[in-house]
Amino acid sequence: MVGETTLDLISFIQQNLNRPIDVFEIMQRTTIEVLGKLAFGYKFGCLESEEIPHIIKVYKYITSTIVSPFRRVFRWIESNKKFMNAIEKFDEFIFDIIETKRNEIKKNPHKGHDLLTSMLELGEQEGINTDVKQLRDEMVNIFAAGHDTTSMSLSVSLYYLAKYPEMQEKAREEVISVLGNYPNTIPNSDQLKELKYVSAIARESLRIHPPVPMITLRKLKEPVKIGKHILPINTTVIVNAWQIHHNPQYWENPKQYNPERFLNNEKRHPFAWIPFSAGPRNWYV
Repeated sequence: MVGETTLDLISFIQQNLNRPIDVFEIMQRTTIEVLGKLAFGYKFGCLESEEIPHIIKVYKYITSTIVSPFRRVFRWIESNKKFMNAIEKFDEFIFDIIETKRNEIKKNPHKGHDLLTSMLELGEQEGINTDVKQLRDEMVNIFAAGHDTTSMSLSVSLYYLAKYPEMQEKAREEVISVLGNYPNTIPNSDQLKELKYVSAIARESLRIHPPVPMITLRKLKEPVKIGKHILPINTTVIVNAWQIHHNPQYWENPKQYNPERFLNNEKRHPFAWIPFSAGPRNWYV
């Protein structure tokens, strides 16, 4: 699905080579399309024309408004009504997808390969009647968490590849050596593992510009000692991923974009690179 969407991205860009292209906006279109297919089995059509689908405009309005302090303080203002109407409209869209997917599974089980199909089928097998609002929450969470963050990381990589053409050439040579110099080739999982330099570019982009620079607030359940300081119980803390990724104690020339640092097998603290926090999602190994 990702490979096919990437081919659609290339076609979309080729049709617009006569004008400047907003890379971040194009990457947003691409990640939305990928998430639609992976999460819902739904095609938004973001790469079919320059017009952005209406439901995506609704989603973008919600994400741009939800953080507004005015919305929280002045709940009676007209823009807040518009915000709630947008929420209702996006909910209807998600509920409709869930209902359609349930009907499709009844008619033809095991046909879909998307996350929603898997969740519904596993729920059926385990005898769990998953609440539609819970499914909605899961789908929206995946959609929101995987959209802008991925778009930002891709845009950062493209920015530095444009800034340093020698890196771009090295990455291109590696891809050609692994996949051959053939258009429209989608790599398999084994070939992806061979793309060491391309992988290093992705990791360095996540290091120098972590898409989530501040990791979620936590409240301490017990005192914690950090250096000479002791943080008491119930202290609210936040992990500054940006600061960690730019700490000269762990990274040589931290402000310099250098993918090679991920190819020299240098041993670092396991939490020196935490764009996705720690645990199984940490891609440092």
